Amino acid sequence: MRTTAAAIALVLAGPCVGAVAGCGSDTVELAVDLKTDLRPGSELASVRTELSAAAFDGGTMATIRQAMRDVTTSSNFVHGERIAEYPDVPKGAAFVRVTLLDARGVALASRTTHVTLSDDYVLTVLVTRDCRAVVCPVPGGDPSLVACVGARCVSPECTPDRPDLCGDRECTEDLDCASAVACVRSRCVDGECFEVPEDALCASGERCDGAEGCLVDTTPDAGPPDSGVFDAGRDAGPAPMDAGLHDGGGPETACTNGTDDDLDGNADCADSDCAGSTCDDGNACTHTDVCAAGACAGTAITCASATCVTRACNGSATCTVTNAGTGTSCASDSNACTRDHCDGAGACAHDRLANGAVCGASYERCCSGRCTNLRTSDGNCGGCGISCSGRGCGVMPGTTYPGCRCVSNSQCESSLGTGATCWNRGTDATWYCNCQANNDCAASQTCSIVTGHNYCHY
Repeated sequence: MRTTAAAIALVLAGPCVGAVAGCGSDTVELAVDLKTDLRPGSELASVRTELSAAAFDGGTMATIRQAMRDVTTSSNFVHGERIAEYPDVPKGAAFVRVTLLDARGVALASRTTHVTLSDDYVLTVLVTRDCRAVVCPVPGGDPSLVACVGARCVSPECTPDRPDLCGDRECTEDLDCASAVACVRSRCVDGECFEVPEDALCASGERCDGAEGCLVDTTPDAGPPDSGVFDAGRDAGPAPMDAGLHDGGGPETACTNGTDDDLDGNADCADSDCAGSTCDDGNACTHTDVCAAGACAGTAITCASATCVTRACNGSATCTVTNAGTGTSCASDSNACTRDHCDGAGACAHDRLANGAVCGASYERCCSGRCTNLRTSDGNCGGCGISCSGRGCGVMPGTTYPGCRCVSNSQCESSLGTGATCWNRGTDATWYCNCQANNDCAASQTCSIVTGHNYCHY
């Protein structure tokens, strides 16, 4: 792990001095990244990160190691930036408190995360603007939900690596998010909706406020010191407050940082300097996004899902394809004798049910993939494949079971088996074939020997 921001100032409490635990193989390195939709510069001026081996409000006198990071308008916390690095952190429980401060040093938002360290680790902390008015835990609610993300109280162990501890996530793609403020672009970041102000969506001389929309821009600049002409606020250099216009000079230097680099009233794609430059329009269903006609736009792609396959946009020229698991129900083929299910490869399969499977009333059974009435089918009389050879199928007197009509044992032997007989109880108008053993019946059937007419059944 190496330091990536010179502005990170670590206040280390002698982690490997004397008898302090946590050196050598008992320690790891911890880096902290911040993702937030609070705007660098006009809202967010600096970030304070604190590390402790015990809960900050637990009353334990534990050493707190602190890091400060100054913020500029070129910072991109939507995608995430490193705010602290801690070497020689003892393995085990670690509590990290990240506090976002404005230019006066007043806390805008704060979040504490609890992790258990066993190896070098990069912790990503999400701080969303919709948590600024939320108090956790909720009175009368779960007292263990002391952190906030996405305007809801969550476990302090909730991180992008442990989404199972974060409750119901807000989104899976940008289209799941929406903002009531016209100049705010909604983005889905690690399952949470960010509301990112976009000055380019406002008129010249205005800036986007995350809550109020487009306002007259009176924000101090964070560019280079004056070059002979005054600016409208505090410079990034040592000069004091002044009044007037900033002389940025030169073309727009970056087309994706949300900043009017040359101070001509247009930022990013709204500046003609950026025409043809790559950008991100925030729409996962477009790709090869470029600045054109004052806006960021890409080539659209359609990712249509089906019963057994999900296709999702991913910002490229192809869709992310996820097949439903084998056995997942899919569209019916209207045949009661098939099982409609996804085959795991994106198709809906219709497998035949076994002969004899019930497909309606008890005497309606599947035979060769079709629902068949065993009481009326001469070719499937009482069981699949039992043929009456045109002699007719009917319900045998004294039973609810069907059988073939007959005039001789030989007819029954051809229908059922060598032991079958043509039988009349003496009171019946018609004679019927009776089974004498299971092998006189259709596959998987049983021959019931009863007083009256024997019958085959499933």
